[in-house]
Amino acid sequence: MHWLRSHPLSTSFLLYGLAALWFLVPALFAPSEAAFGAGEQERGAAAFSANVLPELVLCVILLGVIGALGWWKDTHFTTRVRPLALLLAVPPFALTALVAFVPYIKLLAEGEPLDVAPFPVAALVPVLFMALLVGTFEEGLFRGCLLHGMRQHMHAVMAVIVTAFLFGALHVVNWVDGQPLDITLAQMMSAAGGGVLYGALVLWTNSIWPSVVLHALWDAAITVQEEVMVDLPSALQHGELSPSEAAPTLASAIRSPELIYGALLLVALLLRNWFRRRGA
Repeated sequence: MHWLRSHPLSTSFLLYGLAALWFLVPALFAPSEAAFGAGEQERGAAAFSANVLPELVLCVILLGVIGALGWWKDTHFTTRVRPLALLLAVPPFALTALVAFVPYIKLLAEGEPLDVAPFPVAALVPVLFMALLVGTFEEGLFRGCLLHGMRQHMHAVMAVIVTAFLFGALHVVNWVDGQPLDITLAQMMSAAGGGVLYGALVLWTNSIWPSVVLHALWDAAITVQEEVMVDLPSALQHGELSPSEAAPTLASAIRSPELIYGALLLVALLLRNWFRRRGA
């Protein structure tokens, strides 16, 4: 345990590898003709909430490891949040709130009547619970353990970028599990952009919780959007209603609001630190 605690980078990569195996092994050994991109994208509340128990187990294991290593403060779970810095989280929270209403906005833009069935309230609780589990586990692993390990060997901003890349790369397991490659590539790039934003928020706020909550709300909002889209007129279902459906091009990735805003936060952080050093 002492070696693991004193080698945070190696330990965090070990946790990353174990998490990848957790998702990859069942997909690799399960007999399925839909594996490696030959299947379809799983969408909607039922599909998202189907793995609550495995996700809960992952969260318990990761938090148990963090507790055993004594990394609560190192992973920013118990550090004191900077209240003013929380204002920087307002724009992405507002954008996330709008995501769930994209189908309705699309209908208004097309001049269609708003006769879409509302999201079933009974499904909202499991969706929010699952989203919180996903947010806690993924942020705890990437913006917690991995960011802590990498900050021992590189600049904090570079550590955020590398962890964001690793975060996006892990989504390749969806392709192994059968999701089409184009959708998986889009998810990988979207996740990497989100990782830049989540990491920047951790550096600014000194807490992992804003990124956990934002990550959870984003997943929940996307799930609500997908569920509502089922009832859209067929002519509108093929529109670009979801980031997961956007063409997986470099240009679309660069235009990601999460990546742009996260990059601006990182640049602002570098400038702030530079001016502080100049004034010291």
